[in-house]
Amino acid sequence: MDGNRIPGQAGLARRLVLGFGMQGVSMATLTLLQLLTLPLCLSAWGAGVYADWLVLSASAALLGVVDCGLSGCLGNGLRNAWARGDDAGFRQILRTGLFVYAGLVGVAVVSLVGVTAVADLPTLLGVSRLERGGIVLVLLGFAVILLLPRGMVAAVYSARGEFNREVGSILVMSAGQLTVQAATVLAGGTPLHTAAAGLIAALAFGWGGLLWALARHHPDISLSPGWPGWPELRRLAVRLPLYAVPPASAIVLLHIPVLALGRLTSPGELLAFTTMRTFTGLIRQMAAQFATAAGIEMAAQHARNDRAGVAALLSRTGPLTGGMIGLLAGLAMVIGPGFFSLWTHHAIGFDPLLAALFLGAVLAMAPANGATGLLRFIDQPGPMARCLLAQVLCSLLFCLLLIPVAGAAGAIMAIGGAEVLTVGLYGGAIGGRLVGLPMAPVVRRTYAVALPSLCLSFGVAWLVGWVVTADGVGLIPFTVLWGLLVAGPALLVISDAHQWAWLVRRFHRSCRLRLRL
Repeated sequence: MDGNRIPGQAGLARRLVLGFGMQGVSMATLTLLQLLTLPLCLSAWGAGVYADWLVLSASAALLGVVDCGLSGCLGNGLRNAWARGDDAGFRQILRTGLFVYAGLVGVAVVSLVGVTAVADLPTLLGVSRLERGGIVLVLLGFAVILLLPRGMVAAVYSARGEFNREVGSILVMSAGQLTVQAATVLAGGTPLHTAAAGLIAALAFGWGGLLWALARHHPDISLSPGWPGWPELRRLAVRLPLYAVPPASAIVLLHIPVLALGRLTSPGELLAFTTMRTFTGLIRQMAAQFATAAGIEMAAQHARNDRAGVAALLSRTGPLTGGMIGLLAGLAMVIGPGFFSLWTHHAIGFDPLLAALFLGAVLAMAPANGATGLLRFIDQPGPMARCLLAQVLCSLLFCLLLIPVAGAAGAIMAIGGAEVLTVGLYGGAIGGRLVGLPMAPVVRRTYAVALPSLCLSFGVAWLVGWVVTADGVGLIPFTVLWGLLVAGPALLVISDAHQWAWLVRRFHRSCRLRLRL
């Protein structure tokens, strides 16, 4: 392999900007589509049927645990092999993965059809208002199972320093699926029609788009399965239990609260939880996506034993994400009531307590974002697996205790509290210790940036509210004016000495260039 093709420190800032920028575009697009889908389904199907649809969708998404950690294990293997310059190992991992996935997908499809044929799963899940729920569940399940190998194949991009392309392929798949489903609902389609359309779109945009793009950008990649040797299978069998924990825990933590609320409370509590999670999810996703872009770079540096580079990037990730979270959280709390009125057509009101609980959990996790991003992408799955197992167990316990008492607020406290206690505190400490970086200074700097950013954002938004009302069509000029007023002060608050030095150097270079011209 050509060593110049291995991503290193050169171009690090560009790759981070491209990766985070593409994630921002993806996040904004998908959030907009999700925001549009909710009122469409509510008005077309009614709250009861839509609540049943959410339960079936969450149940189908749980089938993602069938992956058993293969995507993470093989994806990290691809990234580490390419970072080390091991082209033969890179291609062998890809062939082995395709072979294992072929058998896994076949078994999962047969099992889903068989279980659905002998058991009335919708009734067991409490679904009573949606017709032909069993078929809907099968179609939604197929959309999950048939896309399982896609994550490993798409990791070819991030392995070769093109994380932005990997994110772009996910955007095409998800946006295409959501758009087709929304169009089906608009055309008068039932949940059954919508599930079928979503399956077709997932295959067309998910697999079709990815295979076309790979053939164009990396024609040297061969997607033919290869029989793995017994040593490879033994290695996978030993490592998969640890790698299975992160994706399985993410699926469980995302959908178990929905299933618990649907079973233990009213449709109103379920809709309040899901709508507020969607609204505040934009901020959580932005922080997570920046940590992902930084984590992939740190993992590549870690594979090259560049501990100083990892520590430098890790120490800056927390304050940067904390500042972004603070700015967006302050804005969200002010525009929330007007946004909900426009979004749900007054069907669901904005609950400041639920919003504050969601945003508080995101803010509390900010110092650990960089450390957990690093742990997710290095080829050492044990520490992250322990953190996430503890998080899942604590979340399930807290949900059983708090949801019957506090409904949606209890679910948020259960999930957020468990995350902070396990992944936030324990995971952050492990990540820092891995590269010899004390996390206490990172925590202090993160909150020293996040809390002033929150106050600044809320204060500016409150002042802008005296000029433009944050309601209806006024939301657009309100947000634009807020952005213009908060941009300068936010730059002062978020930037540290290293970033200011970089900005000054860029400014001097630009001035010298103008003088020459």
